[in-house]
Amino acid sequence: MLGSDPTIATLENHDSLLKPAIMLAALFNEPPNFYVFIGFSLFCGTSIFLWVSRLPKAPVLAPRPWGLNISWVDFGLFLSTCFLGVLLAQICLSLIYKALEPDEFAKAILATIGMQGAILVSILILRNRYPKLFGESLSRPDGVRAINTIPFSISAFIKFLPLLWIVTLLANIFLYKIGINPEQQKLVEMMREAAQQRPIQFAGLAFGAIILAPLAEETLFRGYIYRFLRAKSSQSNAALFSSLLFALIHFNLTSFAPLFLLSLLLTWTYEKTGNLLTPILFHAIFNAHTVGLILISPILPEPNF
Repeated sequence: MLGSDPTIATLENHDSLLKPAIMLAALFNEPPNFYVFIGFSLFCGTSIFLWVSRLPKAPVLAPRPWGLNISWVDFGLFLSTCFLGVLLAQICLSLIYKALEPDEFAKAILATIGMQGAILVSILILRNRYPKLFGESLSRPDGVRAINTIPFSISAFIKFLPLLWIVTLLANIFLYKIGINPEQQKLVEMMREAAQQRPIQFAGLAFGAIILAPLAEETLFRGYIYRFLRAKSSQSNAALFSSLLFALIHFNLTSFAPLFLLSLLLTWTYEKTGNLLTPILFHAIFNAHTVGLILISPILPEPNF
């Protein structure tokens, strides 16, 4: 009953906020925590302002060919090297697991470091071994300076995050309607458990999600896959196909739609600024937001569907 919920007692001291909070609670099993509701309202208000004001303002980059101009054979070499690097990392990890017999949390941390690290090391090897093919800068010469990618990434994240929330909500509702129970990614579930009982393991998982994953995935998907497809096709086709691959590679039906949209947004920031650091920062902030939601999940209301 709403009348017996202690959150209501808190909200009753703020009459002007009571009704909208309870209206928002129609989507949930109980009204949201007062401070969560205030933070959520301020965040959404800032997002609306950014939409209305058409911020962030991106620099005007001169029209120019921009892509990875290599052959399909060389691109196949690139992908094969990354795949072999990941496969070698998996073999090494399996030997470590047999020798040390780590628990599931340690395995998840080692797997994150191993997989993402293997991608980065493979790319570095290719860049050094074949500089004419893979060694060029992943940012445009006329792209924004690194320092300017920070405010652009933050403002773009605030602007588009509510859109990602809506897509996630609609995707979950759709899956429920067709009889599929949406499931979180296994790593997210492990982080949720580690946040309550294992702070050191949680820190390791958070490091992989916030630092390693954005570096490896954006270098691979935006810096190479998207730029190669952009050189071979139109900008829109390259964005769509690389985003489809980005969503599929996470192997989770529940997160497919939001990850597809996230990838399109990451590509948009890359195009607008011409600097790979922009999607890396956006991706890192998004993952940090997910980690933050895991930390405050005990005070978040459960969905009412």
